Amino acid sequence: MKAAHAVWLPVLLFFSNCAHAQFPAPEIVGIGPHHRVLQRVSITPDERGEPVQSESSYTEIATGLNWWNPKTETWEPSVEAFEILPQGYAVARRGQHKVMIAGNLNTGGAVDIELPDGRRMLSNPMGLSYFDVATGRNVLLAEVKDCTGELAEPNVLLFADAFDTLKAALSYTYRRGQFEQDVVIYQDPGPPEDYGLNADTTLLEIYTEIFEAPEPVAVIAEDSGQPEDLDPVLDFGSMRMEQGTAYFLHRQLEDAAMQKLWHSIEGRQFLIERIPYREVEPLLQKLQARVERPSARWLADRTAENRAGIARLLPPRRTGLELAAIRPGRPAVVPGVVLDYLTLNSTQTNQVFKGDTTYFVTGPVYLYGTTTFEGGTVVKFTNSVSPTLATGPHLSISGNVVWEPTAYRPAVFTAKDDNSVGEAISGSSGTPSGDYAYASLRFYSPSGPLDLRHFRISHSLWGMILYGPLAHQVRHGQFITCGTAVYVDQTTAAFQNLLLNGMTAQGFYFYSSASAVGQHLTLHRINRVKYSSGTLTLTNSLLVGVTNWTYSFTGANNATNSSSAVFQQVGAGAHYLAAGSPYRNAGTTNITPSLAKELQSLTTYPPAILAGDFTSATVLGPQAPRDVTGTTLGYHYPPLDYLVSGLNLTNATLTLTNGVAVGVSGYSGIVLRNGAKFISEGTPDRLNRLVRMNAVQEQGYAWNPATGGSLLEINNAVPEVRLRFTGVSLLAGPNGQRALLGGLGGGTVNPLAVADSEVRGAQCYVYAYASGGSLLWTNSLLDRVALTLYQPNYTGYYPFTFTAFNCLFYGGSVVMTYDKAGTTWTFRDNLFDSETLSRTGTYSPTASNNGYRSGLTSLGGTGNKLNLVPDYQTGPLGRFYYPTNGASTSLTNLINTGYRLASSAGLYHFTTTTNQVKETTSQVDIGYHYAAVDAQGRPLDTDGDGLPDYLEDRNGNGSADTGETDWQTSNTGMGGAAALQVFTPLK
Repeated sequence: MKAAHAVWLPVLLFFSNCAHAQFPAPEIVGIGPHHRVLQRVSITPDERGEPVQSESSYTEIATGLNWWNPKTETWEPSVEAFEILPQGYAVARRGQHKVMIAGNLNTGGAVDIELPDGRRMLSNPMGLSYFDVATGRNVLLAEVKDCTGELAEPNVLLFADAFDTLKAALSYTYRRGQFEQDVVIYQDPGPPEDYGLNADTTLLEIYTEIFEAPEPVAVIAEDSGQPEDLDPVLDFGSMRMEQGTAYFLHRQLEDAAMQKLWHSIEGRQFLIERIPYREVEPLLQKLQARVERPSARWLADRTAENRAGIARLLPPRRTGLELAAIRPGRPAVVPGVVLDYLTLNSTQTNQVFKGDTTYFVTGPVYLYGTTTFEGGTVVKFTNSVSPTLATGPHLSISGNVVWEPTAYRPAVFTAKDDNSVGEAISGSSGTPSGDYAYASLRFYSPSGPLDLRHFRISHSLWGMILYGPLAHQVRHGQFITCGTAVYVDQTTAAFQNLLLNGMTAQGFYFYSSASAVGQHLTLHRINRVKYSSGTLTLTNSLLVGVTNWTYSFTGANNATNSSSAVFQQVGAGAHYLAAGSPYRNAGTTNITPSLAKELQSLTTYPPAILAGDFTSATVLGPQAPRDVTGTTLGYHYPPLDYLVSGLNLTNATLTLTNGVAVGVSGYSGIVLRNGAKFISEGTPDRLNRLVRMNAVQEQGYAWNPATGGSLLEINNAVPEVRLRFTGVSLLAGPNGQRALLGGLGGGTVNPLAVADSEVRGAQCYVYAYASGGSLLWTNSLLDRVALTLYQPNYTGYYPFTFTAFNCLFYGGSVVMTYDKAGTTWTFRDNLFDSETLSRTGTYSPTASNNGYRSGLTSLGGTGNKLNLVPDYQTGPLGRFYYPTNGASTSLTNLINTGYRLASSAGLYHFTTTTNQVKETTSQVDIGYHYAAVDAQGRPLDTDGDGLPDYLEDRNGNGSADTGETDWQTSNTGMGGAAALQVFTPLK
């Protein structure tokens, strides 16, 4: 019995005892081709002094992280290294893709790649040329000659003297997620004019002959209108060739984009990589050596009038593998210009960054298909020295992007050593410094325009890279302590309501005539606003402590200042405007209309820190003024009206109302003691907010730091907790920082009544050490919530009541242990779209008329809808509406199929469809409902008296009962509605 007790108690008790936890090294508990799940078990004493264990975990990801060993039939870590075999060639075979390279490159099929799907790509580098697109003339600058490779690094094979008439090398690099061929030019071939060509229309080209390969699909990344400028992504199925770069060796920032062509010439297949001479000219001129001007005879022998002619000038296609012994030496590194191509593993598709999970990126991650970022997800990047595109940890995203973060539940991208958010990574120092990621987010040829909002990026060389011809939006985000916030490449962007603090290089880097419009930006402590000649237009922005004003911007209604006294810090937010700031209401209303509307719910005022306990009735409403004019300069925060930490509520009622936002720091927020009543009621369009401070504020540390406990904590009492129209949002992290309600000393709650609310990312572990506990969940969203109901048949555990009607269990888990008589658990009219739904024990809950996503096992009962494939619709109040028609697996099948009438469920004035048709007296729809709203997104007010229908009809049955007013008859004088706890909105 003791052993079983230890298995089930830890999750809740971890909240109160985590300061005494022991942290052994994590163990691998899950593994796949691109990830492994590491779990840490901590030993903590419960309130009886008995040791129990609590689990926390994070997911390490990197493309090609593991390879399947058929001998052991297990996933094993990929090894980035070549082996020199007795036959004289080099092979890399402990990875998802495998490579074999001959000791002499000047042989047939010298480079042999086995793709992750088992198909082969056999090739040979052939030569370098100048190609004048205006005339079609080619000059063969150099061709590959007999050469022997050296193992320069365990994963790098170098052919140092690879060409006949130009000092240049060929280098091959094997990494677990990619394979790279680099041409390293040590000698300037001279300008195209020396060869009778026009430098303005000439390309420098590399020819690689393809002997065998799957036929690629050319995915066009961009199109400038010129045929030679097309740069397709070549998709070979399980690997892709994307854009290469030209750069001066070890000077990655001075790079230029390579282009490529998959071209058949004279019956031979070539990969032609090219770059305009004018773009590579500055790099070539850095070289110390230069070839002599070619003679007329040399030009005659090396010039062709078209591509067919250049193919005849290249060496004939060779057959057979002529081996030479590869040397194991370490050749000296000589400065040169690198022209590369990159072949990437493209099997990592449809990645979901879950809102309850911490991810640890240990190398480049290449994502294809549909990539989804949920609100609350935390992505951390490993330590790296001078991170590069090829080696630095980063997320490179192609294809479709689904972006779901919201205010109070952002996505966070940060350093391995940042312990202020997410799970602590093994080996973390807790004090991040410098650049970790090459780029937290690199969007390469996304399939549609991006709208990226509500995020925080820190400790990244490039915070975000936007590439391609589409126009993107980036808004309501924070870039903290990065090299550059955003790199914009050949595209346009709209930057709205962004905070940039501590950029060591510049705020924005524009490449290839990119441009951007910025509105309501705060740039603080940055080296330079932007770099390059691209156009940046700023409006209503605030620039403080800018070091370098080269590369200016344009715009109006902006302000500059050199003093940090512009701001005040409260809690961990350091960019609230100072009291009496001249920058409030100093801007123009001539901004994007959607941004103007969004700013009206945001603020530049700090929260108030509550320091005293609650011992008498207290009402907390919004106190941080929202920017209702939308004209205050600079970045606006999602409001936090109050910060609390460890305050006691004793023999009193604390009421939260009218869209107030309360931030919690430290071990717990509010401790519920004897006689405590905690009541929170917002409105459908202005939820009250109960969050941890790190969901809003940017600093990499916690105010009043302590290992997190719970938002609300029970202490030897049976308090009352009621939440209606309340949003609880918690980021990914340890269980101890994600608890909605923690308990000590045998405490329980009666009731915990949650209605018309949205709870995201929380841990809810429910059991009772005292009698009388009840939990009532009605019409609420549980998004990535870990709900555990634990009722073992042990002495000392008491039965408790749990009721769930019209809830949506989305993601997360629902786990029940039901093994004690006297317990009453009821589940009706709910939609289960969770990852886990399980029940063990002797008894079963009362259940019927529930909907289940395909793959989930029913809880039993009648009237259920099984095998659903959720097809949610986005509406004015959220993204979980239903379609009005659909197939047999559609959520439309949940309409009018519930256990009772909507009026009996209190949902007369609510809806599940975007057309805002009320339920009224119909059979209730299964699942979560939103209040019906008008065209402005406000709750319907049928009689126009300023009181929404749902509020006048408090019990939601459609009738005017005692204590209510008639929602169909104007009550402008309030009358009986005075008892409805209506509070004046903040102006």
